[in-house]
Amino acid sequence: MTLFAGGLSLIDTVPTVLIEHSSNIGNQFHSKSSNTRTKGSSTKNKKVSVTVPVASKENGKFDVDFIVAGFAKCGTSTLLYSFDENPETNFPPHETCLKRKKTLKEGVNDALHRFKDTFSQSEKEGHDYMKRGVKCPVAIEQIWSMFIYEIMNPGTKVIIGVRHPVLFFQSYYNYRVVSHVRGKKKYKGKSIPDPYSLKDRHRGWRGVHKNLAKFDKYLMQLGKVNLTDSENMELESLGLKQTHSKLPIFFYEIGQLEDEDELRSDVFREDMQHFLGLKEPIPPFAHRNAVANKGEFDGQINICEPKFDDLRKTIIGYGEEARHWIGGKFINSDDVFIGGDKAHFLTLLSSWGDDPCIHEDGQRRLFV
Repeated sequence: MTLFAGGLSLIDTVPTVLIEHSSNIGNQFHSKSSNTRTKGSSTKNKKVSVTVPVASKENGKFDVDFIVAGFAKCGTSTLLYSFDENPETNFPPHETCLKRKKTLKEGVNDALHRFKDTFSQSEKEGHDYMKRGVKCPVAIEQIWSMFIYEIMNPGTKVIIGVRHPVLFFQSYYNYRVVSHVRGKKKYKGKSIPDPYSLKDRHRGWRGVHKNLAKFDKYLMQLGKVNLTDSENMELESLGLKQTHSKLPIFFYEIGQLEDEDELRSDVFREDMQHFLGLKEPIPPFAHRNAVANKGEFDGQINICEPKFDDLRKTIIGYGEEARHWIGGKFINSDDVFIGGDKAHFLTLLSSWGDDPCIHEDGQRRLFV
């Protein structure tokens, strides 16, 4: 496909820059089947130089200023609607995720085309947006995509949200149930799996698996803090790899989006406004979802039921590990910013080690 006179593709119209990154990042752009390594070889601390195209506002306004990068069911749709309605941001009202390609050049070229299609219409209408953003709630899982964003625009800012891992798993699972039931023709003949069977990404269901609740492990991939040998080994066991992204991160717990304390909420939104470089205040967030989990659908779970006690216990263990690593290491990185009241954030984070289905008096909640 050519986009300009003279038969030049979009990738031929942008300048190139020599970027040096650790080779374990670049390797993630090979096909999924190329995960083998020659015996005795090692990529640790090895550097590779890759010449890649870089987009800029002067070259067609295809770069992304910020990305709402995850995690799924952690307030990303709330932010999508907020930014879609914000007159300062060009933010499409749908998910805009990148496709994995065999090579880095193909990946960047595809991204440039994708963003041209995404942003060009509003540019034609003459809108003068301050910032362009997209939502891809699986971007942290697909860590290779973060590399493309950084190459295209080293100034890209990242927004990442998390929540209590048990509530995350329930919400994500039920979200998939709703779309499964509503998509009767598409999923005809396919059954809804038992939550206990969704052990990892190889045995997941449409992206849902309990290992995804290990937020700390996925965040480790961003390379914001040094990892221990045991942490690196666990990443490898999960099929994850640490990169060394320099992109700044605005990090929040979903409870901050839903905070009823007006003063704390105002400060939180003001911090997000300044992080993104917006001139006008961000209005209070309205809780909305593109595919709302409204009504009752066969297959949805109430994770507080006794039959899910073992599942909750496992995921709470993940939450306990995650909260200690996030609170003790991740948020201390110079690249990670906590909006609003940090003490409130840490209070929300501390609850991850508790069972949300059990009251303080030991009584079981009927639901959460």
